[in-house]
Amino acid sequence: MTNINDLPIYDHQWTITPRVGAGLGAETVRLSPTIAFKFKSLRYGRINFVRTDPRAIEELAEEFIVTNQMYDEGIPVIKPEGKGVCQTPISTFWKPLTLWRPKYVAGLVMPYVDGKLIEQFPEDQQIALHERAGREILDVIYDKGFTQKTTRKFYFPSNTLVTPEGKLFFVGMSYFNPKK
Repeated sequence: MTNINDLPIYDHQWTITPRVGAGLGAETVRLSPTIAFKFKSLRYGRINFVRTDPRAIEELAEEFIVTNQMYDEGIPVIKPEGKGVCQTPISTFWKPLTLWRPKYVAGLVMPYVDGKLIEQFPEDQQIALHERAGREILDVIYDKGFTQKTTRKFYFPSNTLVTPEGKLFFVGMSYFNPKK
């Protein structure tokens, strides 16, 4: 599936779409109090471009497979509810420069989980969280037979979400290959 027209339309329009996460090659926005939407982007300085090219859709499809495999293996990931197209206002510039333009975007629909990344905690808390996440997530990922892609640099603290209750979720599935 490499064409945006082949994806189902997730019928949801939101007047304000707060960004809840942005990393190397992807952004996540909150569509409602309970739904998040992750799409591929390309950063150029302070500007983020939404990717709708065939390769972006292939990457989303692969991430959907990896995420479901990790979820089935008991790895704490946010299980996507599906992949599809959403018409939503997407911020195309980093804060404070914000420009809202409604457009169709291919992405993964998932439950919204409140939290912050390990790298957003005070430095004195980061080490303990990083060690815990390494034991509870990263070691399990490798033990379950997932292999890391060699084409991308992987920085673990920016890919681990910590909820206010202290639960950990891995959000960097795009750095790993699907299991065969």
